[in-house]
Amino acid sequence: MLQKCFTRVATGRLGLAVDPLVNEAELARAHDDPRFKQVLLARSLEQLLDMLYRMQHLAYEPEGAQSLREGAAMAVRLADQIRAIDDRLRAETTAR
Repeated sequence: MLQKCFTRVATGRLGLAVDPLVNEAELARAHDDPRFKQVLLARSLEQLLDMLYRMQHLAYEPEGAQSLREGAAMAVRLADQIRAIDDRLRAETTAR
């Protein structure tokens, strides 16, 4: 799921070209390190929100409105993943 989110944003599937967000080494590290994964997700969410802000002007066109909806849904999923990691790490810390 992590790679799918990063790939979707990085390939500009939302209508804007962006720089690749992560490389394979970062994805591997994120798989083993929940805090690092959280940082990558937050960075991706920040870039996605920036793209959505810029895309607001395209919302008057049918493609722009659809892309805006897709981007908003992706932003919610990323925020949920970030929150879930935080909750899991907090629960692990409390259990110790």
